[in-house]
Amino acid sequence: MKFRFVQEHRETFRVGKMCEVLKVSRSGFYAWQGRQPSRRIVEDEAISVQVRRAHREAHGIYGSPRIYRLLRRQGQSWGRHRIARIMREEGLRARCMKQFHWISTTRSEHPAAPDLLQREFSSTRRDRVWVGDVTQLRTGEGWLYLAMLMDLHSRKIVGWSTSSTPQQEITLEALTMAVETRRPRPRPDPPYGPRKPVQLRSLPGPSR
Repeated sequence: MKFRFVQEHRETFRVGKMCEVLKVSRSGFYAWQGRQPSRRIVEDEAISVQVRRAHREAHGIYGSPRIYRLLRRQGQSWGRHRIARIMREEGLRARCMKQFHWISTTRSEHPAAPDLLQREFSSTRRDRVWVGDVTQLRTGEGWLYLAMLMDLHSRKIVGWSTSSTPQQEITLEALTMAVETRRPRPRPDPPYGPRKPVQLRSLPGPSR
């Protein structure tokens, strides 16, 4: 009955997707039709199992380029275009994350932090003053959020963290990296400022 359903609806739906939903194999469907599936079809079926597993383990946020690189690291040698084709046939794509906006304290109810540097963005000593920022970068697989800390004396990035979701924790991770790698001496004045803190605010609706 399942194979007959696939046969009757193959002009409307993809054979691979129907077989996946009905939990039957494509090779079994072609055998039911009375013809031997090609070696490529059998290989594609085996590859699709690995692709679906990788996509599921990535919580659906990976597109074909990152799935391809993930499988390469696992020792698979399938081509990038083949992975992309199988993902299209299986209806697998990167899931768009809910959009968030970093809102300045000037637009929120929280009081702004004091300007400790008085707009003087320079330092005569290393690791005396760090400044930071959070930005979002558009990639082929969705937004990437990047938090960075820069030492005002050397102008070097001393800490950073990334995330596929806008979590406030990435600012703390960037600060932790900076402290662990630079190991600044304790001082009575804080080395971090003068940027005002930010909050995460979710704006409902797909168009916001």
